[in-house]
Amino acid sequence: MEEALALYRQCFESSERLPKSCAMLAVNAIIGEILTEAQHAATSLEQHFVALCRGCPTQFPASRSVLWSEQEQAFINRTLRYMFTGTADVVAARISAFIQQYQPDEFMIGPLFSQAARRRPLPGLHRD
Repeated sequence: MEEALALYRQCFESSERLPKSCAMLAVNAIIGEILTEAQHAATSLEQHFVALCRGCPTQFPASRSVLWSEQEQAFINRTLRYMFTGTADVVAARISAFIQQYQPDEFMIGPLFSQAARRRPLPGLHRD
């Protein structure tokens, strides 16, 4: 990601419609009261991406325990390397570190199955 951002910013050519570069990065944040709750909730996103990989796109399925093949687990690890899972304080700290490291112009947190979880605030994250 660092190389891609550096290349984009280095090679960006301004235009009338876009006078300066604008890099948006996205992560997935899965928060639970305790780590195991967050890990269980994360299985929804894992199922979604494995279904995409299999050529069977779906809406976000409900969380459930899943045993992945070795290849599927490797795909999940690679595809969801910017998925931050844990308690609110831990996830907020990891997101803050990510933003500090990559300095995006815009930042987005990806969707979850649970509407209630989507509305949960993250402590320590402030909009500038």
